[in-house]
Amino acid sequence: MLFWIVAAALTAACVALLVKPLMRRAEKGGTVESPNAHEAHMAAYRAQLEELERDEAAGLVDPERAEALRTEISRRLLAAGTPTPADSTTAPAAAPARRRPILALLLVIAIPLTALGLYIAGGSPGIPSRPLADRDPAERQAYEALVAEVDRLSRAAREDPENAEAQARLGDAFMQLQRYAEAAEAYGRAVGLTGGDPALTSAYGEALVSADNGTVTAQARAAFERVLDARPGDPRARYYLGLARAQAGDDEGALERWAALVADSPADAPWLSMVRRQAEAAAERLGRDVAAALPDPLPAAGPAGGPSRADMDAAAGMSEDDRAAMVRGMVEGLAARLETNPDDLQGWQRLAQSYAVLGENRLAAEAYARAAALSPDDPRLLSVYADAILATANPEAGAEAGQTLPPELAPVLERLLALDPGNPRALWFLGLDAATDGRAGEARDYWSTLRAQLDPGTPEHDALTRQIQRLQ
Repeated sequence: MLFWIVAAALTAACVALLVKPLMRRAEKGGTVESPNAHEAHMAAYRAQLEELERDEAAGLVDPERAEALRTEISRRLLAAGTPTPADSTTAPAAAPARRRPILALLLVIAIPLTALGLYIAGGSPGIPSRPLADRDPAERQAYEALVAEVDRLSRAAREDPENAEAQARLGDAFMQLQRYAEAAEAYGRAVGLTGGDPALTSAYGEALVSADNGTVTAQARAAFERVLDARPGDPRARYYLGLARAQAGDDEGALERWAALVADSPADAPWLSMVRRQAEAAAERLGRDVAAALPDPLPAAGPAGGPSRADMDAAAGMSEDDRAAMVRGMVEGLAARLETNPDDLQGWQRLAQSYAVLGENRLAAEAYARAAALSPDDPRLLSVYADAILATANPEAGAEAGQTLPPELAPVLERLLALDPGNPRALWFLGLDAATDGRAGEARDYWSTLRAQLDPGTPEHDALTRQIQRLQ
């Protein structure tokens, strides 16, 4: 509707500009003042003679040429003759004047109709969306689902403004929709609620850069510097701080940062191609040899720390035992590399996932412990770390009070609960740990807080109520 209102306003403005001169002339009463044609001709010829005299006096025209021109002008002056009745001071113009309002009316009608016909034939405001629906209904449905999810997350964040995880998820959804300014606001709230979680601060900085069309503002730079203070190996912060230097004209400093990031990145790192492009551009501006300016990356670890696509193709003809040996060898190689580069947060997470796939739950928990040490305030990382600890004892641990939990679990859950006070898993397992240790009052507090989040009458609510009653 807005499109049609704007289009109508623009069309009316164009028509008014065309019609106004016609209507102004027609309003003068049906006659058009015309100059005396005879006098106009005579005045023009006399002016030419005067100008010729001046040019001849100034030496701009030689005498022979001046005489020839004077003769020609005089002949035309004589040929103008005596004024005729048609040369009278005011000539009737009733017919043209009558035609001008008609012409104006025709323009008022014809211009909008012509524009509308051409637009209907060649364009439509629905053109961008209709081909999307025709070409890829699944993509359109995914977009609509994401918009609906953003609405749901927005309501959840408004209802519980102190929930850092809800704010972080809202920021993730806004980033997917490319609504970067709103993403930055949501991430900023999450950062404040978590006391400066490095992962969220890094996402917040990136949203600020995207919202400012790729410019690393002072606010974004400060955010990335805080990330590196807490987590020196963060690749996103290192990349954008290099970009900040390049945008400030310090190509030397930018290239130094990016070259170091390339050296610390595995060859299959998703950010590597972007870093290479920026580093190569900086090297060219400095007149450096691009190949010499950039070191080789680390060997590719493959997805989730496992074999790369080439390795998988090579293993297609292997026996099951040989394939298992190859995968284990690659995982051990990743573990060895991390010992020499212990600040690689993503590397430790990949190693933990690889160990979990291999069924090495204790080693997976140890790798997650190294990752959590690099990012101690990341609730998502602490949650998977807690799951890995539980897997070392019993994947189904916590079904009934009285079960013994791993001693290292409680400190992780306490950190998780401090960051996310309503986390259900932390409340349940901390209550279970307290009940097992005979701290009934502490267990009751944890479980009562958890029960308040459950709908009365549900099986979960009833089961938790029974557990609380047993504490008596």
